[in-house]
Amino acid sequence: MRIILLLVCCFILSNQAHACFVARADHFSAPLDLIERTDSIFLAKAIKAEKIVRTPPPDIKNYSLFERIFLGKSNFKKSGYDVPAKMPEMTMAPGEKNYTVNYTLNILEVIKGEHLENISLKGYDLQEKRHLDFDKHTKEIFWEDPSVGRTYSWPDCQVHYGFQVGETYLIFNSEPYHHKGFELIKDIDKDKWLAYVREKVKEQQGNE
Repeated sequence: MRIILLLVCCFILSNQAHACFVARADHFSAPLDLIERTDSIFLAKAIKAEKIVRTPPPDIKNYSLFERIFLGKSNFKKSGYDVPAKMPEMTMAPGEKNYTVNYTLNILEVIKGEHLENISLKGYDLQEKRHLDFDKHTKEIFWEDPSVGRTYSWPDCQVHYGFQVGETYLIFNSEPYHHKGFELIKDIDKDKWLAYVREKVKEQQGNE
């Protein structure tokens, strides 16, 4: 009985080792740092969203507790899958299910970086309540707290994004992604975040 309990504890600790309890600091660094470090910044409108269904990993329930904890990747290969050493449930972001979403965006304005007409980005379903724009980014909380933005850090320690077809976004398309890196822009002429980014990029380029 003690051996079984020990193995269960090892399994739990092994899974927790793959979780992310504290977001990376560069996911919510100061806005000016975000602007300076990002090579590609543009305003774009989402014009298409296409789900890309992936082949699901083998059912972990088919493997013994011993196999799950100690044997890892080699056991999954016997099912014909080439999967990461992490257990399948640890590689799946919440809500991801068995697909990602391929978004096509029409670039309206290049603020920094290479000039393109359209771009394709692979993301996820637009999460609930991710339609907010912080009242054209005038709300104090958006400016006072670097971690506040439309996106956030998921348990896999990554920032995942989604878009609504027909809406416009200010995109910082360089990793590591940021909580403020995919903001919804409802009013191009009056949005405070967009105006700030434009101004700081011009200042940066003028000093180069």
